Amino acid sequence: MFVNDEAALAISARLTIGERFIGSILVVPPHGAAPRDDLPDALAIDLRTLSQTGIANERHTVANVIGRLRQDEPSPPALLALVHPLEDADAVSADLAAIVAAKLDGIILPGATSGADVQKLDVMLSVEEAMTGHDVGKIAIIALGGDNATGLLAAASFAAKSARLKGFGWSPVALGATVGTLPADPKGEHFTGTLGIARGLTRLGAAAAGIAAVDWLDPQLQGDATSRTCEAALRDGFGAIITTRPEQVAAINRAFAALGADADG
Repeated sequence: MFVNDEAALAISARLTIGERFIGSILVVPPHGAAPRDDLPDALAIDLRTLSQTGIANERHTVANVIGRLRQDEPSPPALLALVHPLEDADAVSADLAAIVAAKLDGIILPGATSGADVQKLDVMLSVEEAMTGHDVGKIAIIALGGDNATGLLAAASFAAKSARLKGFGWSPVALGATVGTLPADPKGEHFTGTLGIARGLTRLGAAAAGIAAVDWLDPQLQGDATSRTCEAALRDGFGAIITTRPEQVAAINRAFAALGADADG
């Protein structure tokens, strides 16, 4: 049987949480609903949208969201949470209490500046799990070290910092806003200059750590441009793709389905 070497390489770098392959990740607000069509492999509840006054009620909010998702879907997607940056210690502590109580599958950590941030989050999670009688070590971590310049320049430091770490990702929009670059070509993402370097460093950082590289789609992409961007991400070895737009999920799912078909063929 002929196997496409590029496809096989990309599949080996796919994001795995538990025993599930995660290709598409849709970020949703805490009070949002799961899409009825084109269900992603994982939903990530954006806890950053909760105000300081809402943190005290966070555990109840997340529990309600999870309960609704599990009731509505016979085979619900993996459930993740996009947490506050680590420098907001009180908010992160509240996030973790809600995440552990709801038995979520994983955490997306934005603004990770080095592997030490992953170690710190691992310790905080382990303490919360142990104090509440939950199994320690089950909740996975995806570190967004590529949404800030410091994390990218320290990409190699993320290796071997935590068994929980399953993905190393970037966000061209978030990074562009911090370093002052212009948006990528809306007709299809062909990154050049600073963003091209950042994309490569993200991929190399993930490879050095032996984990999946995670891309994040520009929400302005539409139609064929979205499909081309997803296909390019998989060709470049990214193992999962995040989006904030439900209408982009179908393109992500198609790209991974085509990749799997190439490998099987």
